[in-house]
Amino acid sequence: MRQLAFVKPRVLGWHEVPAPCLERPRQAIVAPVAAVVGSGLASAASSRGELVAVPAQISCGDYDRCRSGSTAFCRSLPPNSMYGLGPTVGD
Repeated sequence: MRQLAFVKPRVLGWHEVPAPCLERPRQAIVAPVAAVVGSGLASAASSRGELVAVPAQISCGDYDRCRSGSTAFCRSLPPNSMYGLGPTVGD
């Protein structure tokens, strides 16, 4: 399967990797790509049906930290606002 991976700042690349497999009962395999169903006028993703990547760590993209690339420290969301990391931050 193909994996989108970080290569260097502002550069991502596609690579072939083995398909994931479930190893424990509470795991799930989720494709982090979604189709836009609606967006605000200021949204960068403006076309209905456009495919977008959905990162595990979410951020607003509006305030100083997000705009400077420090999305892990978003001021507008609660700490550890993410999914898919299980025991790292809780269920």
